[in-house]
Amino acid sequence: MKNKVQSVTDKGSVRSNNEDAIQFGYNPEADFDWMVVADGMGGHQAGEVASKMVVSILESELAYLSQSPTGGWKSWLKELVMQANQAVFNAAQKNPAYQAMGTTVVLAIIEKETLHFVWVGDSRLYCFQDDQLQQLSKDHSMIQFLLDKGAISEKEAEESNTKNILAKAIGVKEEVEADYASQKVAAGNVIMLSTDGFHDIVTNDEICKWLLQAREGKNVVDAMVTQALEKGSKDNVTIGLICVQN
Repeated sequence: MKNKVQSVTDKGSVRSNNEDAIQFGYNPEADFDWMVVADGMGGHQAGEVASKMVVSILESELAYLSQSPTGGWKSWLKELVMQANQAVFNAAQKNPAYQAMGTTVVLAIIEKETLHFVWVGDSRLYCFQDDQLQQLSKDHSMIQFLLDKGAISEKEAEESNTKNILAKAIGVKEEVEADYASQKVAAGNVIMLSTDGFHDIVTNDEICKWLLQAREGKNVVDAMVTQALEKGSKDNVTIGLICVQN
């Protein structure tokens, strides 16, 4: 990696297995860093299969890309996620044990001074820039849908016990459309990818304090997981940080 990375995934204190997955790398030919996080769902280990399958597919394609996509990152990344969705959907159709499995995904690319990212579901991407924390992805969840419609307040959303009901996920339907966005980044920025076992529990102010330390070179992800678990997270917890360098 050209940029400094920290990552952790933990099954937490309640779940018997870890349905989250995370991977990152650097493509020297096309000269970009990448990171992907996924949060699987489905019984009998199926969620674990789905998240690992998506991460593996994305990793393979990103590793063998010899140059930046000629048609631009947006269409290439959205198509890549569609291919991963099809693979998970087909696996679920063929194996009864995998029926109804699915996963979220959030994928970040840093090429030169630009962050490109795509996502499906409620795993998130944040950017800590100028000492401010921005959530750059928007959850594909029923709660977010109600918020957008003005049907519930921010406080009602925060207190809801139905945050985990997704409006979109990888592998649930034969087709899914990922959202894409991009943003300029600079040295000192910290990009965070996380699953809901972390960001549903830890406040933005608390996250800012951690990312400030990460920017200063401290390894903080294990302590971040500990805080989420101490605050009552009942889910798997996954965090990936990319500290942007010169």
